[in-house]
Amino acid sequence: MTDRLRDKVAIVTGGAAGIGQATAQLFAEEGAKVVVADINESAGAETVGEIESRGGRAIFIPTEISKETKSIVSVAKQSKLLVVWTFWSITRRLSF
Repeated sequence: MTDRLRDKVAIVTGGAAGIGQATAQLFAEEGAKVVVADINESAGAETVGEIESRGGRAIFIPTEISKETKSIVSVAKQSKLLVVWTFWSITRRLSF
């Protein structure tokens, strides 16, 4: 683990699996405090556990990004975030 991102916060949507999970783990390895935001609670908790087992700091927040984009943007504007990394896909048809 390095300290390049020490004392920074990163929100990673879609952070429970795939590229989002790898990104959350990398940010944690670089010293960031990571918020894993995903709809999949069990996979999100597992990602947080993996980060913590390697000495990182992370929390999981259940998030359905298709409904909560404004909330994430609001948090980003009001805090000292390093990054909001958004990686998600829609697996069902949304009605607008």
